[in-house]
Amino acid sequence: MIDRKDIAQAYMVFGGILYYLNDWDGRYGLPQNMDRIIFHEDAPLKDEFESDYAEKLRNKLFAFGNETRTTKTPHLTFVTTYGVKQNRHSNMVQSEVTLDALFTPVFRG
Repeated sequence: MIDRKDIAQAYMVFGGILYYLNDWDGRYGLPQNMDRIIFHEDAPLKDEFESDYAEKLRNKLFAFGNETRTTKTPHLTFVTTYGVKQNRHSNMVQSEVTLDALFTPVFRG
């Protein structure tokens, strides 16, 4: 049985979209259900974040083009700790700068 605290926390975690609670298993608490619904290999929401983030990036690129009225194509570059995760959306990123590139000494000599 899900208690009121778990209901409130689940509502926050899933953005108020009660549909996502269809996969809730009452035998488990919030952390275990989140793991099952979001992070497991066969989780129903496993790709939800990636798809949502990719859509937000497309919207930002479109808005940038409209605001600046540029005729050039925006070049999407990520500055990231470990690099861009390769998935079906990663082709949106034209270049990346990793932590190693930021902190690797450059010798001139």
